[in-house]
Amino acid sequence: MKLKSVFISLLLSFVFLGCETTSRVSSNRTDIDEFYKVIKNSNEIPEECKLSVDEEPKVYYTSDFSSDLYFLQSNYYYVIGYAGWNGTAESVNKIEANAKKLCRRYGAKVALYSYEYTDTRSGWTQYGSYAIKRYDCNIYLFVPYETSYIQMPKIGIEWRDLNASDRLSAQRNTGAYISIVYEKSPAFYANLSKGDIITEINGIQILDSNSVFTASMFLSAGSPVTIKYLRNGIENTAAFNVY
Repeated sequence: MKLKSVFISLLLSFVFLGCETTSRVSSNRTDIDEFYKVIKNSNEIPEECKLSVDEEPKVYYTSDFSSDLYFLQSNYYYVIGYAGWNGTAESVNKIEANAKKLCRRYGAKVALYSYEYTDTRSGWTQYGSYAIKRYDCNIYLFVPYETSYIQMPKIGIEWRDLNASDRLSAQRNTGAYISIVYEKSPAFYANLSKGDIITEINGIQILDSNSVFTASMFLSAGSPVTIKYLRNGIENTAAFNVY
């Protein structure tokens, strides 16, 4: 079953039905634990957002990691950790079983993994020649934001400072880069997009990410917003209300 159709039903069930609170489930270690890197500790994640005792984690394969990562993020899921390694061939069943064990240990509701051939290493031994295919495997773990945050009135974007590449591409030093546009948000329907550079909000010049925070911190449901932004070097304007 495709990622998006299954995932949308998962998101809706979380938003409207809520999540069961529970303590972490113990599980056996996997052979990829040494590769796992924590981004957010389990004790920092709200209990309502963690995998419950009787809940089965959702594990998806992706051949377009960047696109599917963004899809999850734009649907209010965020990464709490990841594992990545290069090794010999493994079965899909084993990868998915390990991904589920990681989800249960760290409380993740969703795991996204990729599995790609990288190279074949060959050589000789006293028993003859050998050729071993190797693969890159990456597993990312996700939890949803709290229901109260998802339902909070907002513009519907995440942003960051411009990096060196952004400044060279846009030929400017100031502004804020839109990194996520949440689906079905005001910004989504105003056709703002990842990669747009915000230059002004309600007449306030945007110099960096802190400027966006300052310009938006007093907005509430129904507040009018006018955003000027650059896309492919052309200035555009989006006007809408917060909801």
